[in-house]
Amino acid sequence: MLRKSSLVVFSLAILLPLSVAAQQVDIANLRKSVDLLSGVLEEGLRINESPGLFGISLGQVSGVYLLKQGVVVEISSPLANGRNRLNLDALTYSIQDLQSRGSNVFMIQRTVPVPQVMPFSIDPAVGRDAVAESYRALLERINDTDYSALINSALRQANQSLRSLQDLGEIDEQRLQQLRDEADQLRSALQVRQQELQTLVQSLIQRAADANTQTEGVNDEFQGALESLTASMTELRDTAAAKAEELRALHDAARQRQAEAWTAEVVVFENEMYTLLCDYGASLRDLPESEFLTVVLTGLGASDTGAAESRRPDKIHVLSKTDLLRCQSGAIDPAELMQTASVYSY
Repeated sequence: MLRKSSLVVFSLAILLPLSVAAQQVDIANLRKSVDLLSGVLEEGLRINESPGLFGISLGQVSGVYLLKQGVVVEISSPLANGRNRLNLDALTYSIQDLQSRGSNVFMIQRTVPVPQVMPFSIDPAVGRDAVAESYRALLERINDTDYSALINSALRQANQSLRSLQDLGEIDEQRLQQLRDEADQLRSALQVRQQELQTLVQSLIQRAADANTQTEGVNDEFQGALESLTASMTELRDTAAAKAEELRALHDAARQRQAEAWTAEVVVFENEMYTLLCDYGASLRDLPESEFLTVVLTGLGASDTGAAESRRPDKIHVLSKTDLLRCQSGAIDPAELMQTASVYSY
């Protein structure tokens, strides 16, 4: 009996180190297999073909083995940087909208209040209230003609759209300069109209002071000049608003076009990835049959509705070793391999 127990203990003493050694060999082999697959994906997906500033790589592929779970490969591709640019553009426009809230192109308060105290003396014996009211009515009409704030707001919005179009690479230098020149012409015309309005106000005050109680002649004399200025300012306001709306529409269309192009690039990227996994996924032969290959595409996941634009979910692909081997043997093709995978954004 004692001899039998001794044999059992001796056998366990021999087998246990062998088991541990075997496990170490498996992990070591898995590390080599993971490194090999990571290298194949990095080269096949051309992760490093678009170096950034100073030659710094814009992407990388790294893998790790998690005991009893499987292999996790994380792919950081330049495609994520494309989304960053779109998100930055959206953030910039959001900030602009917040700044413009309450200052809509067609809803901006007057910039010059109508004075309540007359800047000249009026004979108290001769209808002070009537003269004052007539004076204020004329200034009200002139002030209603001053669309400076409206025009400046529209020009700011137009300039923001121009900068965004340039950042998105959706406008050439010639067209950009042409639009800037048009905006400068509008600003110059606005300055001229503002000066004319100021001159009209000063003349009105001077004439009203000289006439003291006589306002009918002043009304008649300034009517033509005021109507002409009103027409000019209205045309400037409408032109600036139309230009702002045109450029905003161009920006929105460009951003939508780039977002759709980015989505199409992601689809192509994933198709190429599954082709590589079909061809080389079997290199993970040391992976236990019950475990999985998980591929994390950094920053390429679908954004939740209503989520902040700055949040960039990852896209997760989970594949079984069995399906990888089936694809490598030709039992299924890469498209069918994709269908067997569990895919979600996180």
